[in-house]
Amino acid sequence: MAEKFGAWIMMGGVPVDLLGGMLDVISNPPPGFTSKFKFEKTDLRPRIDAIKWFGHCGEPTKVDLTMDIRQVRDWAEATTCCTSQAWTDVQREANNQLTIFLGAHDSENYLNWNEKVIGFRQEVLAPLSANQLLPYQKEKHLQDAVVLCADWDIMCALMENAYIDSGHSSFFFLELFRVYEAGHFPCGWEGQWPEGRLLVY
Repeated sequence: MAEKFGAWIMMGGVPVDLLGGMLDVISNPPPGFTSKFKFEKTDLRPRIDAIKWFGHCGEPTKVDLTMDIRQVRDWAEATTCCTSQAWTDVQREANNQLTIFLGAHDSENYLNWNEKVIGFRQEVLAPLSANQLLPYQKEKHLQDAVVLCADWDIMCALMENAYIDSGHSSFFFLELFRVYEAGHFPCGWEGQWPEGRLLVY
């Protein structure tokens, strides 16, 4: 397989496949997040419109999720957590879990990825930011990172939902979506992905 699809060069007289690592990730994906829930494709837009954004931050979190939760104290701690490299890495790993699956099992539909992203950004995320996230950020004097984090999470939830018919089980961001629906802010991760617990304000 690697000989057929690889990109080979000679280094010191030894053939080296430049795509070997990429192909290995597709054929042997790393361990990922496994949700206890079975999600079905739904229209997330009216649910997004109905969210009372951050309306219950600081209150006890009562969301049923696959992962354990630790509640953070305030916006200062939440902001520190959401700007950490650990959280960035977890978000990236969770998103890669979906793209690796699509590359291996639904490459034809995966070709529409950028088109879907552009559509969601224009039709869903731009109005969400303008009408909800940015006004809240301004009112509470929060850092841009809070808006950027929420924007990324919602985009990834939209993408997980859009590709459910491909048969994937990458539902990390759809679980985070439930946290937003409950009026809270998923802001970080403790532990070694995919083990650990979610930090929520």
